[in-house]
Amino acid sequence: MLLPVPAVVGLMTLMVSALVYGFFGSPARRPRPVLTMLLLGLGLLTVPFGVGALAIRAPEIGLLVVSAGVLLFAGAAYLLRAPGGEGGDDEGGGGGGPRRPTDPDEGPGGLAVDWDAFDREREAWEPDRPRTGTR
Repeated sequence: MLLPVPAVVGLMTLMVSALVYGFFGSPARRPRPVLTMLLLGLGLLTVPFGVGALAIRAPEIGLLVVSAGVLLFAGAAYLLRAPGGEGGDDEGGGGGGPRRPTDPDEGPGGLAVDWDAFDREREAWEPDRPRTGTR
């Protein structure tokens, strides 16, 4: 038995609006990593089961289960966009590597670090090492 057309249209509208809001709407207020991982995990379980139901000729169940997986992924997308989460943009710009102190007095523990002397020592030491992997 097939689902009625208004039910399918309503379900598709719900999925599209959830995806649009999940990816382009306002983000969550704060990160919730446990809930996000739960939604992603459940989505990863439901979509293959839904596709399997479609494969064994159970289109109603397959449609509903795949739709549930899409909604779970949309919820996870909403939560992943929360500010302050790990891996997000820190608005610091640049490559994200360790930063060199601008003032020698800014070293760890307030100790002065002479970076020029360090670079000279490193350059003097480097030629003594055997080169590997270069031509």
